[in-house]
Formats: sequence, C-alpha cells, structure tokens
Amino acid sequence: MVVCEPGFYGDNCTQTCKCRHPNARCDPVTGRCKCPPGWMGEYCEKPCPQGFYGQDCREKCQCKSRRSCNHETGECGCKPGFTGPQCREPCPEGSWGQDCRHTCRCEHLGPNAVCDPKDGSCRCRDGWSGDRCVSRCPDGTYGRNCEFRCACENNAVCHPENGSCICKPGQLRASFRLHYLQ
Repeated sequence: MVVCEPGFYGDNCTQTCKCRHPNARCDPVTGRCKCPPGWMGEYCEKPCPQGFYGQDCREKCQCKSRRSCNHETGECGCKPGFTGPQCREPCPEGSWGQDCRHTCRCEHLGPNAVCDPKDGSCRCRDGWSGDRCVSRCPDGTYGRNCEFRCACENNAVCHPENGSCICKPGQLRASFRLHYLQ
C-alpha cells in the first residue's frame, strides 16, 4: 500500500485533496475530508451553525444571555468584536475576536492600517492603499483604498482622506463634485 504525502490521495497519490480548512484530514483513498471540531461542509469550509459546536457540529451550546458560543470549543463569550459584562463594549484598539482576546497584527503595516475588531483582518485607513497600506491615494482619489474619485475645480487639491477640496494659496473658493470609481 502506498502512503500519500499530505494533501494528496488516490492511486499513486496523484489526486489533490480539496479540504479547505488547514487542520482537515484528507482520506488517502477517497479524498473525503474529515473536518476538525467546529467545522463542517464537504470541504470543511463552513463553521458550525450558531448554537452548535464540536466534532461534526453535534454538540449544542449552553450559553446564556448575550453570550455567543465558540463553534470549535463550545466556550461561551461575547460575540466577536465586543467585550464587557453585557458584551456591549467594542474591542479596545489593538484587539479583536470573541471577548477581544486576540491581539491585532496590523502594526507591521504601520500607522496607516486598522484592525477589524470582529475578524482581525487589516484594512487601510482612509487615504491609503496597497498591501502594506503605504501608498498615499493618487491625486484625484480619496477614501479607503482610494475607491472614490473627486473632481475639484479651479486647480484645488483633493484631500486623500475625505475628498474635500483644498484651495491653493491665493484661491478663494474651491467647488467639487464626488464620483464613485467604476
């Protein structure tokens, strides 16, 4: 019997496993995915439905009040992005997840990135773009990832964060129109 390398299955181990969760196991003969606790779906791509957790999502959560249930462990806590006795306080800056217990990792992107308190993903602040949030919006664009276009008249300059038109020295007034990028 041939033993396949992780990520492969079938005769001569030529077929690629399709499991999406990094901790899922792929059957070496059939390629069927065996999901880790808290995950389900043909390819282990879906978390357990709300109110359930564990292996094959068979366990029922026992959380009370505003507490949510961790779909992997069944542990009760605040919904991702919130903390406090009533789960009404947003995560403090620099933390994220259930009960805000995870530390954000956006600092390597510098001060132009912010951490999403629900899932920990990093997003560029308004006026910045790029993978590392180091590119200032090009002239004529503004907002998050520079997704908006502004058209300032009279040679006024568009502010890269909020799209307001800034008069150059000697100008009295700048008018502007906002346009969404297509």
